[in-house]
Amino acid sequence: MVINSLGSHIWGRAFFTPKSINQRNRSVFNLLVIIKMTSISPSVHVTYGSQTFISNSTRSEFLNKVCEKYGLNKDEIEIYDVETCKAVGVRDLRDFMKVEIRKKNHPPINRTSRRGYPSNASTSKIPNLEVLNKKLLDNSALNGLERAFLIECVKNFSNPLKRKNDAVAVNQDAHREMKNRKVQVSASNLIANRTTSTQTDELINYQPPLNNTTLTNDIIVQSKRLAASEKVDLAKASDLMVKSFDKRRNFILIERPAVSFVKEKFPLLFSCTEVCKELDRIFYDGKCQEFISNIEKYAPHILSAARDDDPLLRTTQEKMKLYETSTQRKYAQEVGAILMVSSLMHEKRNYLKLLDHHYDISNFPYIETLSKLDEIFFDQHIYKVYAENLLLCEASDLKEALLCLIASYFIFNIKYPDTSFRTFVVFEKLFLEASDTDENEIDVSVTQIIRSIQLKQQARGR
Repeated sequence: MVINSLGSHIWGRAFFTPKSINQRNRSVFNLLVIIKMTSISPSVHVTYGSQTFISNSTRSEFLNKVCEKYGLNKDEIEIYDVETCKAVGVRDLRDFMKVEIRKKNHPPINRTSRRGYPSNASTSKIPNLEVLNKKLLDNSALNGLERAFLIECVKNFSNPLKRKNDAVAVNQDAHREMKNRKVQVSASNLIANRTTSTQTDELINYQPPLNNTTLTNDIIVQSKRLAASEKVDLAKASDLMVKSFDKRRNFILIERPAVSFVKEKFPLLFSCTEVCKELDRIFYDGKCQEFISNIEKYAPHILSAARDDDPLLRTTQEKMKLYETSTQRKYAQEVGAILMVSSLMHEKRNYLKLLDHHYDISNFPYIETLSKLDEIFFDQHIYKVYAENLLLCEASDLKEALLCLIASYFIFNIKYPDTSFRTFVVFEKLFLEASDTDENEIDVSVTQIIRSIQLKQQARGR
């Protein structure tokens, strides 16, 4: 029923099931009325089947006319406000108000197919979904319970363009949930200030110049065309990535899109070279090279923290003795140190997928190689880095693959997985030399191991 108030009189049209009112069960009467209040045409139009009943009626006499026509008791019917799901009086009617005239405590009927639907139990908090689905397809009137259910569904609706919350650990037996608070500025402040603040402590006050929106969009179009070409001009690609950095950081930090949407908008980012350059842009030039150098620097001290009978330590030592060149021995030591971090933290190595190791399935970034654990100590394997199960880039050795893996968490603003939280904290603090994870979220034992390794290196340098 739609109310359009132009005066004190009412015009209306009603729909109900095609039976005479005397044949109907009075307890299921339900009149859906379209009413227009007007001083020009002071009458009530009620359509029943192919017939239209017309009668003069004021606002106060409207229900009396309806009851007189259909043999109803005025005390048994009510005007029901569709918007508020409450009964209202005739004096509460206002312009364009959607209402029904119905028997008290009875759900609406289908105004399209003109047939009734099964009612929902009054004690149920969830309506009959099959009935609700049918009503929606038929564009039929809904009862209060069904409307409340749909409103709740809309409130809980999650935008599919946004990244899903990965707060629930894959392994339910893992340690308590921890958070990696990398974002140093809230989305509201980021929008208000129109600046791109980095995720790092070092450059928290960094404010790059804003690009013109039209110019930035043109750069994005150029980037897509260049990525689709047979041969990518690396110099031009890097230049476009620099120019679109501000737009890209705002897009990722504010919109929190899935990785697939980032790739659709910025396809040039998905290469090992650009992933490393992007991490440098987030921190500062040379950060990636420092990461690789720190792996080489801390590798001996990480291995020294393991027990003498540790199987991984023994394997590493055997590989170092096996290889002839110092370069290969050094690489084997660095691989062993990277793998040893998870052992020291008593966590699974879920970030690395090997042929001979079981791993938990998740959407967190990971490294994949078609090799066994015993084989990766030799530096002739290809590593693929995935983010949300989408290929990010390829790396020529494990050190470079680990760099791209850590970079993916910063680039796409992803928190560390709970099942490998301690391992990633060590990678961040020791290799990346960053302080983005809240110190209060790190166990004291992890901090002590990191500090011990750092002190050993300092003592060696003296």
